[in-house]
Amino acid sequence: MMKNWLVMAVLGCFASVLPGQRQLIFEFDNCSLSSSSGIALTTNSTPNCLCGIEGDAISISGQQITWPQIVDSFFKKDYSVCFSVRLSNPSGFLDLLSKSARCNADTSLDFTYRSIDSVFIFTAREGFSKTVSLAAKADFNRCWQQICMTKTGGLWRLYLNNRLANQTTTNEEIRVDNGQPLRWNQSPCQSTVLSPSFGKIDKFLLADYGLNFDEVMDFYVDDQRIFTPDTLILKGDPIVLRAGNNCPGSTQWTPIIDLDDPSSLTTTGTPQQTTTYSLRMVSSEGCVTSDTVLVRVVDPSAIECDKLLLPTAFTPNGDGLNETFGISNFYLVEKLEYFDIINKNGGIMASFSSATDQWNGYWKGKIAEPGNYFYRVSYQCQNKEYTRQGSFFLLR
Repeated sequence: MMKNWLVMAVLGCFASVLPGQRQLIFEFDNCSLSSSSGIALTTNSTPNCLCGIEGDAISISGQQITWPQIVDSFFKKDYSVCFSVRLSNPSGFLDLLSKSARCNADTSLDFTYRSIDSVFIFTAREGFSKTVSLAAKADFNRCWQQICMTKTGGLWRLYLNNRLANQTTTNEEIRVDNGQPLRWNQSPCQSTVLSPSFGKIDKFLLADYGLNFDEVMDFYVDDQRIFTPDTLILKGDPIVLRAGNNCPGSTQWTPIIDLDDPSSLTTTGTPQQTTTYSLRMVSSEGCVTSDTVLVRVVDPSAIECDKLLLPTAFTPNGDGLNETFGISNFYLVEKLEYFDIINKNGGIMASFSSATDQWNGYWKGKIAEPGNYFYRVSYQCQNKEYTRQGSFFLLR
């Protein structure tokens, strides 16, 4: 028998996001972190720390991880499971996360990976008649795969690397609080159809409620990516381009013209015309990723101060597209006097102090109802004051 080693991981107690809600986050930094709540994972061998998506990760090669029995209560109704994983040379049908007494048990939860078509699969089953399954194809432009499954009532969503990859609805409640612990690399099906997974795991989140889109995005870490968003500058102004790589290797920005250090993760450019910068990064482990950022350059003499642009509709539905409402050409605004979102009754739902602020559709802690809304803006441009008001539609 191998000795079970305690891995003290995250982090803090059950964090209360809203009254009655619980959330656990496991970061795995330094392999062993004490917890004020005493929550601990167990592994079948001494954990091995590796370079993670942020800080450290834990090797899953030959490693079995078990969550404490107390987390069974998270799976009574709504819940979310999110984790970051980097698989090494995946082959076959791999066991990731499971909650099952035996292979093909009538009540179970499973995360698996099918290498033949590079697909992550989530399955939940209660009894022999109630089953839900979601699949998401791996993103080979990323070194890490960040998976997040959320259940809210009968709505099941599977996110992969900050995008909604799949969703479905069920009419019946599917509970998986089956008295079994949550396990990594310990599915009862390993002896038949599944193989153990190799690689590393980092940043694991478990909640007893369905995360909304913003919370899923908060979990996401943009590994080996350009942090600077597509932006617009005035001709002659500098722009700082920033990228991140927790496992640094080599970095190369192109085109190199107008960049002060094209081989650094952070470089300053002074483009004279609209330019798309490309970045190629090779991690210390040999993983190659690339990214681009568009820098639009505007001649100040060509600015039309009265042409403030705002969309006529937006869709804050969690699919990652057109999620917010705000000023598109914010560069016109030298000083923002006010920017308000107003409902049909004349009530102010949101007020902003920066021209780059965006409304996410939330009001009083919930997504606003679909319908027509209004905005009013007052701003200064080239030492003159302008006002703009209009309407837009919130779609879901």
